[in-house]
Amino acid sequence: MRRARAQLKGRHPDVARKHPARCEQLAQHLLVYDELLDVADIVARIEAVDNEAVMRVARRVTATRPTFAARSAGRPGRAFRPDQCRVFAR
Repeated sequence: MRRARAQLKGRHPDVARKHPARCEQLAQHLLVYDELLDVADIVARIEAVDNEAVMRVARRVTATRPTFAARSAGRPGRAFRPDQCRVFAR
């Protein structure tokens, strides 16, 4: 946890110095969180994560069967065949 926190917090001072990168980050915050987050808010959120929070996310992610989406290679007339896909092989 300490290493992950240090890595996440270490990214932000560089972003703050580069004006276009900071603008992009602020735009992402508006789209995702519907608010602007400053570096202090981000650091506080990172510090709030503990082992139990990570375990809650892991349990939620692994509680349901994974979803699989496939797209054809784009050649006309060639259908997707699940029997030729490793994920669907039984």
